[in-house]
Amino acid sequence: MSTNKPIIKAAIFDLDGTIIDSEHLNYKKNRIVFKEICNLDISKEEYIQRWLLDQSFTRGVIRDYNLNIKPAQLLEKKLEINRKLVDDELELMPYAEETLKAFFEAGYKIGMTTSNNWGNLPMIFEKFPIQKYFHKIITYEDVKNPKPHPEPYQKTAKALGEHPKNCVVFEDNPAGVRSAKEAGIGFIVGVPCEYTKNMEFSEADLVISNLRMIHEYPHLIPLK
Repeated sequence: MSTNKPIIKAAIFDLDGTIIDSEHLNYKKNRIVFKEICNLDISKEEYIQRWLLDQSFTRGVIRDYNLNIKPAQLLEKKLEINRKLVDDELELMPYAEETLKAFFEAGYKIGMTTSNNWGNLPMIFEKFPIQKYFHKIITYEDVKNPKPHPEPYQKTAKALGEHPKNCVVFEDNPAGVRSAKEAGIGFIVGVPCEYTKNMEFSEADLVISNLRMIHEYPHLIPLK
């Protein structure tokens, strides 16, 4: 853990696996879509590699399997499946809303940097009324270079009106941690989820098992 103490003025959260417990549902959605439309079975290991590690997502599958289809052609089916999965199965990660509320009430600016799409956010916010905590949201569609490139976190810090060194980032994914680090984020907290718990988080300044644990470090990030 870093011994430097940045002056934190803003908190930026990843969404999938950090705020919402969605990685298993994202895998389920993509497996269904590729099986039904492309007759391709995506394994859990391949999902982890493409969606969590190298962040090549659907485009990477289409490219590497030389599929004669465009990502947009899969989007409508993904949204249809996602709506049912969100309604029936999606839950917040432990202590997610409590943590957002604590940062909000402590006066921090709060941002979201997600590799999800804008089209999925309304249904998530409809089920969980957490949008009120976020001052700015940057999605996959708002950047030219997704995580692990630094652009997503650079853009979120700028949208919040803060220098990256004055921001803390919460990430469940080493690719997101790399993105934040390369963006110059002042303090990075790794919060591994079930799908990323065996990955390498050495670039994070602090690794915790759930968001509630951030209250144990008031000397780093005061919340009162």
